[in-house]
Amino acid sequence: MSEVITYKNTAEQCFCQLKLDSGERVLISIAQTGIKLFQLGLAGLVPIRTVAEWDIPQIWTAIRIFADLDAPQKPPLDTIRDRLLRCRSIADIEELVTREI
Repeated sequence: MSEVITYKNTAEQCFCQLKLDSGERVLISIAQTGIKLFQLGLAGLVPIRTVAEWDIPQIWTAIRIFADLDAPQKPPLDTIRDRLLRCRSIADIEELVTREI
């Protein structure tokens, strides 16, 4: 089962690191400039590549991918985290974000 490794959602920081079923790690980073998903290496210490990113003009694309409009509203980080926890690998995440674009 995928799991949350780190989670921080404050006015200054908004990120979450997940360890997927495959053992791969992904970092969700939300900033004023947009949203990025990074694949992490070295036990989650170093970003090794960007899996997906949405800047402010593209933010509606990210909302369409991750939001469950029938569920109660949650903070964006929680919504993305909950959706990615259902992915087993980075390949699953890549399929999710490209399928929805």
